[in-house]
Amino acid sequence: MRRTGTSRLYLALAIAALVGIGFSVTGCGSSGDNTTTSAASDLETWAGGVCTAVTKYRTSLAATRETLRAEDLSRPALQVAVQNASAATRAFTTTLGDLGPPPAPQVDEAKKILQELQSSLRTQADKVKSLSGTNDVKAAASTIKEALAAASADAKQAVDELRKLDPKGNLGQAFDRAGCSSL
Repeated sequence: MRRTGTSRLYLALAIAALVGIGFSVTGCGSSGDNTTTSAASDLETWAGGVCTAVTKYRTSLAATRETLRAEDLSRPALQVAVQNASAATRAFTTTLGDLGPPPAPQVDEAKKILQELQSSLRTQADKVKSLSGTNDVKAAASTIKEALAAASADAKQAVDELRKLDPKGNLGQAFDRAGCSSL
């Protein structure tokens, strides 16, 4: 296998891990025919789903970053780490896409926050793109680790911003009741 071809493969996999965040936010939540209790329950379920998705994503990215810390990191190990990050990103984006926006009046603001998350993750993908042509596994691993750490922080920040949309109202309470304090 030629080094430049292998480098491009790793680069493509790393970019896919970060750019895969192209989730769409559609729908508007509850129909309005639900009772207040049902709407609160739907909102709590949504908040819990978001928190669970972000927690799993951040945990997976942290584990991937750990594998990239090895002193004797090989190209195959780098490839596996990038594939793991890509799979975690696909699972994260699928879950967020399935959840859609919150069944709350703050739908437009929530969509904006999730779009900003997508933009932030694209910025991290651009960092990975800067690896084009490198044959230095350690340098590539370092850049990928930084990008994954930033992606993890961006996902947490998105939850914090969603929570702040209505901190004392239904949305803020839904995040509290859903047990999102670990984020």
